Amino acid sequence: MYDPWVLGGDFNAALYTTERRSNAKHGISIDRDFCRWFEESCISDLGFVGPCFTWKRSNSEARLDHFLANDAWCQLFPNARVSHLSFYKFDHRPILLQLDHCAESPCRPFRFIAAWVLHEDFNSFVLDNWNDGIGWSNNLNHFQQPIALGISRYLGTLKVEKRNC
Repeated sequence: MYDPWVLGGDFNAALYTTERRSNAKHGISIDRDFCRWFEESCISDLGFVGPCFTWKRSNSEARLDHFLANDAWCQLFPNARVSHLSFYKFDHRPILLQLDHCAESPCRPFRFIAAWVLHEDFNSFVLDNWNDGIGWSNNLNHFQQPIALGISRYLGTLKVEKRNC
């Protein structure tokens, strides 16, 4: 099949010996038929981020849940990412496939510092940069740049004032 495809879920099989751990007498064996099918199909395991093992029972744990895809799918979604989530009411971890994961670190969230309102120029800054005539959503977009510049200048003066104390 040459069309892009991905298959994910509980395969109840580990591909590699490093994907299993057990203190049990007989341990967890590798499913040779699954491994053979994986190799012969020329498919890719999409890997993962998070804890290695997706299944746990007593003293045994293994990575039994996978997302597998062909080359056409991998080329179509080069930024895809699989995450192993926390256990919740089940012996398997949920696994999440994100198609458009971006490796860039997220922007720091905006944090309001109460001391800003005490600055002598705060009221005039807001009045000069807030436009009542353009609606709430557009106003927020319009206000972002001046507030980012103004706050960085304002924070600079706070640091100087703090150093002088």
